[in-house]
This record gives sequence, C-alpha cells and structure tokens, in this order.
Amino acid sequence: MKQGQYWDVMWNPIKMRCTKASAGCKNCWHLRFANRHAANPNMPKRWQDAWAGKDTPFLDPRTLSMPRSWRKPRVIFTQTMGDIFHESIPLKFQQQIWCEMLDARQHLFLVLTKRPLKLLEFYEVEPDLFDYPAGQNIITGISAENQDVMNDRWYTLCQVPGRHWASLEPLLGPVGVFYGPGMHNGYTAKMPDWVAFGPETGHGARPAHPEWMDAIASQCGSLGIPFFDKRKANPIAHMLPRRVR
Repeated sequence: MKQGQYWDVMWNPIKMRCTKASAGCKNCWHLRFANRHAANPNMPKRWQDAWAGKDTPFLDPRTLSMPRSWRKPRVIFTQTMGDIFHESIPLKFQQQIWCEMLDARQHLFLVLTKRPLKLLEFYEVEPDLFDYPAGQNIITGISAENQDVMNDRWYTLCQVPGRHWASLEPLLGPVGVFYGPGMHNGYTAKMPDWVAFGPETGHGARPAHPEWMDAIASQCGSLGIPFFDKRKANPIAHMLPRRVR
C-alpha cells in the first residue's frame, strides 16, 4: 500500500465513461484517464469506445472474477474509474458486481457513488442482496465536497441497509458530517461508520482550508468514528471499521 492510501487495490470491472455530477467533479481525474484509454491504440476497440462514451459500458468478465482469486484479505476500492450507479450502467452489471463482492467475503469492498438515488433504486429492486448480517464485507459510501451536497447525498444513502462511509474529497467547504435523529428531504439519517477527507490535488487544485479538515478530524475523534486524513499517513488498521466474520 502506498503512503496516503486507505485501500490495498483498485478493482475496475467496468470500462466506462462517467459524467460530472457536481462542483467536486470539475477536475475529475477519471475523465483524464478515460481520454487516454480511449486514444490508446493498444486497447481493444470495444474498450476504447466505452472509455470515450461512444458505446455502452463494458463489463469485463476476466476482471469481474479477480477478487475471488485473491486469497489474502484486501481492502478493495470498487470501480474507482467511474461509478457503478451511473445512469449508463445496466442493472445486470450492478447485480453481477454485487454478487461477486458477496462471494469474496475475505475482502472488504469500498463502494463509492455520487448517485445514491440510483443505489437506493438498486436496493429496492434487489433487497435480498442487502440481507446480510451487520458488519459484512461491503461498505457503501457517497462523496461530497460541501455541506449542501453532503446533505442531499448522505440522507439518501442512509435509506440503504448496511454500513456507510463518506468521502469528503475534494473538500471545497466546511462539512458537518454527523447528524442526530432528524429528517432531510423526507429521509432520516445516521452517523457515518467511517469518514475519509482531504484537499484536492493535481493540476488546478482548488484550496481547502486546514480548519475545515481539523474540524472533521475533531468530530471523528470525539465520537470514536474511524477516519482517514489524506494529509497524514495513518496505519489502515486504525482507519477502517473492523470486519465481522
């Protein structure tokens, strides 16, 4: 694991091109890589077209089955190149990926989306796939860059069973990540099981005030919620919720 990471390996079974969902997507690194892949003559034409958005997303069967072959337990960041719950992803792809994760129980899968309403729709269609004991090996999460986006996405995510996390990166404004009993847009909410946060990096990075991140770290520490501060390199054992076997 490289310094500054909270996962062991990225797993991208879908070749796809995502689209921008909010201000946090302005400098999206996925789209830069997707452009490179689409222009790579060594890539299969079907893949190139999927990366370019000229064709439907492609679920690679060889990549899909990889987690079961990894015997040593890993923390797997799922579909970092895009979003499983993007509007272009067929339901059958989501079903296959979910079943693959459930079958590879030795691993901990981190699923992140900017489209929790699509995740909620998936749950409503396939509730049996979420009928697992507390602490199982999938943690669903949302990314948010400011308070308004956090409110909209977090309260929706909380309607889906299981453990939840929030990725506040790139952090573009102060965010209060903890909510007591209450309602927002008709939804109730709970506190996150885990939080990751950090500033935007790379070319054209927008600034994040240190006090925003210090406040999040203070909240997590006072409430005993595991967290990852991108500014620091903490051991992963102290950042992720324990697996329940």
